[in-house]
Amino acid sequence: MYGSGISCARMSLLGPWSLAMLLVFFLKAVPVSSEAGMVDTVQYGNIQTGMKEKEVIERLGPPDRVQERQKSSECGRSKRACGKARIKRLIYTGTNPASGQKITTTIILEKGKVVDKRRSYD
Repeated sequence: MYGSGISCARMSLLGPWSLAMLLVFFLKAVPVSSEAGMVDTVQYGNIQTGMKEKEVIERLGPPDRVQERQKSSECGRSKRACGKARIKRLIYTGTNPASGQKITTTIILEKGKVVDKRRSYD
């Protein structure tokens, strides 16, 4: 009987501990971000100029569409091409569940960092 009492005590301690460990693992394993779609006002406000693309995707999730193009930059007075910068647009589209209004959020990146963000309402 004594042996089974210790076993029950161990199990009662192990149960909550195991549950707590699973909860911690789950919270660390699942990123805090939305699926592609509507970007709410708080998420939009948290996107700042200079953020890296990886940070944006961690916060907002993968975009619905991506547009990329090369932009030539000019050097000095000679106006010769100095280099190319990659411009990338991460586009999130969704519908506001409260109003039914379509919202498109565009995050503009240059050289992998946020340079601008825009919203349009259809």
